[in-house]
Amino acid sequence: MILEYLSKYAYEIIGIIIAFSAAKILIHVLHKIIDRIYKEEPLKNQMRLLISGILYFLALAVSVAHLGFTSWLYPLLTSAGIVGIIIGISAQAPLSNIIAGIILLADKPFEPGDYISILTLQGVQTGKVLSMGFRSTKLKSFEENIIIIPNSVISSNNVVNLSAEDKHLRASARFSVEKDKVAEALEKLENIGKQVDRDGKPELLVKEVSNSTVILELRVLIPGVEGRDEIISQINKQYLNLN
Repeated sequence: MILEYLSKYAYEIIGIIIAFSAAKILIHVLHKIIDRIYKEEPLKNQMRLLISGILYFLALAVSVAHLGFTSWLYPLLTSAGIVGIIIGISAQAPLSNIIAGIILLADKPFEPGDYISILTLQGVQTGKVLSMGFRSTKLKSFEENIIIIPNSVISSNNVVNLSAEDKHLRASARFSVEKDKVAEALEKLENIGKQVDRDGKPELLVKEVSNSTVILELRVLIPGVEGRDEIISQINKQYLNLN
């Protein structure tokens, strides 16, 4: 009976085997490509899972159609579409983050290890890229804080890759000065800034004024992001030594 069943439906069975075998081969090839493109293991796993799910679903749809159950296929695809719409409506932000994540992974405007600067609702966020996922990107700020930014925010705003060639960063240091010593402090800070600033044109700002003190801020342009902390420390040391 088994042999009779197999011989009767041999064409259909072979078609199903071919559909899933083709999906498996294509998945294997795409996984190899993913391994070459992406370095982070969590990101690789996410991409593998996405590719595998899509291709196996297509293989299932082809198999159902091949068996002649086309009346099942349309409701199956329709229900999948309805589920997708429901998920999209109920979780619009996460869905937009995932789509934005795929775009970022394809364009690769930055990679883990790069320093980037981006405008968010909390202001300009600058830091080192720790990881890139489908939904969000994780940064580590200069203050050692971990910042998680939704990918939809990144894709809809201008991103400056500070690790790219010919990129520069503005570093700043603040000083509290007694009112009767402001003129002297301004002169000293200007001299320090000219030594440190990339173009020799530092900015000096008066940030706050109280009854007895004035808060001054020195801003300088530095050639790269890696030595930012050392440069700020150098400015502070020079100012203290000059006092």
